[in-house]
Amino acid sequence: MKIFKDKVSPLRLIAYTYSLAILAGCAKHDVSAPISGTAKPPIDRKISEQDAPSSRDSKEKILFENANYALVSANWSDLPGWRSDKVEDVWPALLKSCGVLRNDKKWKKICTEASASTINERTNIRLFFQKHFKPAQLIASENQYSGLVTGYYEPLVKGNLKRTKKYKYPIIGISSGTRKQNSTIKNLTRKEIEKNYELHKLPVIAWVSSKIDLFFLQIQGSGRLQLPSGKIFKLAYNGNNEHKYTSIGKILISEGELNINEASMQGIKNWVKRNPSKMDALLNKNKRFVFLKKVINLNEGPIGAFNVPLTPRRSLAVDPRFIPLGYPIYLATTWPNSDEPLRQLMMAQDTGGAIKGPLRADFFWGFGDYSGRLAGKMKQTSQMWLILPRN
Repeated sequence: MKIFKDKVSPLRLIAYTYSLAILAGCAKHDVSAPISGTAKPPIDRKISEQDAPSSRDSKEKILFENANYALVSANWSDLPGWRSDKVEDVWPALLKSCGVLRNDKKWKKICTEASASTINERTNIRLFFQKHFKPAQLIASENQYSGLVTGYYEPLVKGNLKRTKKYKYPIIGISSGTRKQNSTIKNLTRKEIEKNYELHKLPVIAWVSSKIDLFFLQIQGSGRLQLPSGKIFKLAYNGNNEHKYTSIGKILISEGELNINEASMQGIKNWVKRNPSKMDALLNKNKRFVFLKKVINLNEGPIGAFNVPLTPRRSLAVDPRFIPLGYPIYLATTWPNSDEPLRQLMMAQDTGGAIKGPLRADFFWGFGDYSGRLAGKMKQTSQMWLILPRN
C-alpha cells in the first residue's frame, strides 16, 4: 500500500542526478536571506492518522502527508546506530538552536531544561532526547526512503586588503543601502557585477590571488581570509543577485571536458590550471553572484541560515519547505566515498541553493583543507528522521 494517494512524479533524489547539479559533492551554500526559526514545522498541518505502508510496521502511523512527502512515526529503536552515537557532540548545537526557539511553545520547556542542565554524560543526554522528542521518518513521494547527502565546509583563502599585482580579484560586498536603493543589482549577471562593481558603488572587502578559489568561496557561502601578515578574519554570506545557479561541473561534463568522477571541486580547479584562458568564460556561465561581508568572531563556525554558528559535523543544511530549521535530524548515511556507517544526530541549521527536497541534505564538516577533502568527496545515499518535540 502506498502512502501517497496523489499521482505525482517521484522527487529526483537519486545521487547521479544531484552529482551533476552540485559539482559532484561540492554544496552550493549561497543561501537566501535567513529564514525565521520560529516558523511552524510541517507537522502542525496534521492529517488523519492512517496505517503505514505494508513495507513498514502496520502499527506505525502517518503524522503528515501531502503529494511530496510524509512523516511516519517511529521509535528510537528504529534509528540505526542510535545507541552508539556520541550524542554529547550535538549538545552545543542543540543549545544554539534553543537560542532562537526558546520562546516557541513547543520548545520552551525543552530549552529551559537544557539551558539549566549540567548533564554531560552520554547516557543522560541520550535519555534527555528520548524524554523530550519523538522521531518520525521522512519519506519522499512514491515511497522513497533514501535520498542524497553531500558535504560543505569553511575554506581558507589568501588575500590582501589592498589591490596588488598578485592580489587582483575583488571580494565584493553589498551595503544594505545599495540593496534597498538599487533594485537593478538583482538583474546584473556575474560578469556584469565583476565588470561594473565600482559603477554600482559596491564595496570591495579585500583582494585575492585566485579567482577560482574566490568562486568556490562564494559557493560555500562563507570562509576565512588570511592576510600576508598572518591575520585571519571571517567572511560570511551577504546575499546574492537572484540569478539561478548553474553548475560549472555539469557544464564541463556535458562538454566532455571532465567525466562525472572528475567533476569535484579539486577536479575543476585542476581543469582551470590546465585551461586558464577558458576560466572566465566558464565561470560566467554561472550568472549567480554571491556577496560577502566581513565578520570578526573566529571562535565559532560560520553563521547558517538559522542565524546561529554552525557546529562542525553536527550542523546540517536542509530544505526548510520540508524540515523546520533548528530541529534535530537523525541522519543514517556513510562516510565520504565509503561504505563505513555514519549515523548520528544532527541539527538542521542551514539551507543551500542546491538543497531541494525532503531527503536532500548537506553535511557541514568544519574548517580547513581536511574538512574540504571530506566535503568534496561526500555524495552518499542516506535516510533521515525528523526529531519532533513531544509537547
